[in-house]
Amino acid sequence: MAPPAPRWLRREVFVGLALGQFVSLLITSTGFSSSELARRGVNAPTSQSLLNYVLLALVYGGILIYRRQQMTIKWYYFLILGIVDVEANYIEGPNPLKGDLFVIAGAMLYAVSNVTEILPFIGFAICGATMLNLSLLTSDMWAVLIRIFAYHEKVDWMYFVAFAGTAAGLVIYSYK
Repeated sequence: MAPPAPRWLRREVFVGLALGQFVSLLITSTGFSSSELARRGVNAPTSQSLLNYVLLALVYGGILIYRRQQMTIKWYYFLILGIVDVEANYIEGPNPLKGDLFVIAGAMLYAVSNVTEILPFIGFAICGATMLNLSLLTSDMWAVLIRIFAYHEKVDWMYFVAFAGTAAGLVIYSYK
């Protein structure tokens, strides 16, 4: 009988890493699409995010209806979290001081959004949220690749060092 594979070579580790990178690429794609729209004169970030939430509601609402399950949390909590999340991602201002204050407010709203999304799940969700947030760190690295191939821009070599460090962190976290 063959010895068991090392813990980090398990299928679950690779599935988790692959799904995290898939989400990271999707987030990078939305950023790229938003910048392309802005470059063409379209400035509608709230409307763009609204579509994301409508799609989430249709997919997960459809799953609940198909399984004939009731929601465990009131629908208006999701609505409030969606509004907080949308506004946290797109608060901006033309004045530098006002802009800094809006960034701080946006970061606080983003933190509230993240914390309230993981509170109901405590232990398991904290691990999943950590893996997701680590995976989301790589979205910046995917954006660098878009800058290189789509916009033909040069980037500093440190981006690649940071990407390698983030990837190593994901593998180490997955191992434990």
